[in-house]
Amino acid sequence: MTVPETVTIHNVDEMRQLVLIGPDKTPGAKYIQRTDGRLIDLSVLKNRSDCHIEPGYIVERHLKDGDYVLFNRQPSLHKMSTMGH
Repeated sequence: MTVPETVTIHNVDEMRQLVLIGPDKTPGAKYIQRTDGRLIDLSVLKNRSDCHIEPGYIVERHLKDGDYVLFNRQPSLHKMSTMGH
């Protein structure tokens, strides 16, 4: 599972580290969405260190401790069956 996180001047170094780790190890990142809408798949890049990110890009990163996740207990689609963890 991934979480989209917008790159800002405050988290750009952390996002670069996640991009360098890539999609195979956690915590890492799977995709980069540029401001022009182009989606970069990190699993097909040969050299992730050449990948440039800047504020405004969106990095699809793996879940980490402290992230909120909503689960819906099936088969009910009732709002009251949703649990937050």
